[in-house]
Amino acid sequence: MVYFLQYLILQIFIWFVHLLPWKLAYFLGTTLGDLLYFVIKPRKNLVMENLDKARDIDLNCQEKEKLVHQIYRNFSKTLIESIKISRWDKKIIDKVVKIEGLDNLRQAKEKNKGIILLTEHIGNWHVMGMALTLNGYPVNKVIKRQKNPWVANWIAAQIRRGKMKSIFQNSNSPREIIKALRNGDVVEFLGDLHAGDAGLFVDFLGRPASTYSGPVVLAMRTGAPIVIAVDVRLKDNTHQVFIEEPVYLETGKANEEQVRKELSLLTKRLEKYIINYPDQWFWLHNRWKTQPKNKVKEAS
Repeated sequence: MVYFLQYLILQIFIWFVHLLPWKLAYFLGTTLGDLLYFVIKPRKNLVMENLDKARDIDLNCQEKEKLVHQIYRNFSKTLIESIKISRWDKKIIDKVVKIEGLDNLRQAKEKNKGIILLTEHIGNWHVMGMALTLNGYPVNKVIKRQKNPWVANWIAAQIRRGKMKSIFQNSNSPREIIKALRNGDVVEFLGDLHAGDAGLFVDFLGRPASTYSGPVVLAMRTGAPIVIAVDVRLKDNTHQVFIEEPVYLETGKANEEQVRKELSLLTKRLEKYIINYPDQWFWLHNRWKTQPKNKVKEAS
């Protein structure tokens, strides 16, 4: 019953958002961000703590406070936008999304192994996925299933409306991922998630962070190239997508240290976008929740 009520509230909010023209929708996003910033103190404290933990980002108190406020605004805009993009088509995508490095995807596709796309919670990764799909690179998003089944089904439907596919993480997901790669599709992983006891520790913004190694292991087993791609929101609320050159890993059985080394290099390439656009990353996520029990497990 609680799950259904949550879903009902969500649907009312979605209905309201779709009634708004874009300018008002972005205004709502900004206003919602202000409200969350001033009202929800515990989450704001987490953002502050995360900024303190990020040794590669040095800010004074005033700069940090200003940044946190902007983080909330960008997060809320992304939330509103992710609802409304279900009604976008290629004409709108071409107008609001500029893609730099599309040739890198084309080069990766020529290997006929599929593409492992590694991205992060920055800008609006859903907009990026839709843009890539509509440009001829079908995206399969690997996502966690929400506890609320109503919300989980809505998220999957929303991804379909965005012309993408979803692969929920479960016992069957490896088979689905391999199938998508064999079809020549793009399989998207978020490389900045806290992995808890399931991950390997690599350096992230100057501090050890438990990180999922799946994309690296998958690339080593299948020969699929890894492509790093991120989306950045511009001041006028249009988007710039950056696609880097493909990374080809040596195939075959790899030991933990080999996987850790490649994972560390890829994470470094992801984190530079956070350093350059700190207001656009999802600092509300407890990225450093798990820490190494001993220094032997930390990445060098």
